[in-house]
Amino acid sequence: MDTARELRSMTMATFPCPPLPMVGANLYGDEAIVNSHDLLSFLINTAARRDMKSENEARVAQQFKLYESYFKSLALGTDLFETMTRFTRDYMMTYTHAMHYLRFLPFDAATPPIKHQVCSWLAAQHILKGVENANAGQFLDLHHDSLYSKCALAVQDVNVGVCADGRGDVQGTVEVVGMAREESFCHP
Repeated sequence: MDTARELRSMTMATFPCPPLPMVGANLYGDEAIVNSHDLLSFLINTAARRDMKSENEARVAQQFKLYESYFKSLALGTDLFETMTRFTRDYMMTYTHAMHYLRFLPFDAATPPIKHQVCSWLAAQHILKGVENANAGQFLDLHHDSLYSKCALAVQDVNVGVCADGRGDVQGTVEVVGMAREESFCHP
């Protein structure tokens, strides 16, 4: 029985970056497209089992700095793919330094199961903000770029209706968010 499953689920729902497609391996060792949240969940579980106070304290301090940098990058409207992959890689490296070998794939490489997980993550962001009827199905028809753009907006407390048309103007949307948030930056 996995007693920490719900805790990991809540942690991943509040993680400020959606699942990203990355290169990994399937059960047979063959290269496959995998979900970054699955790997992160494994790393969190491993650290919890180790339960080393000094490691945990150092990791929390590093992660807080990463959160600050991530939200600043989102607010400035820098390249969304670069911002999300750098944050996720650096966050994973707080668990183990071997994570710099990770290979992330473009947003549109997300397989249908990963895209559904991204949609579920985005619905969770809406639910956490009080939109009780949010569900993954609302976002399944969005183009990958628009979907990830909406994810970036959702974690910034910005009107998540922006870029809902599916046109994929990620950079323009993030720039609008950056201007709107420039004076109201808040820490996680």
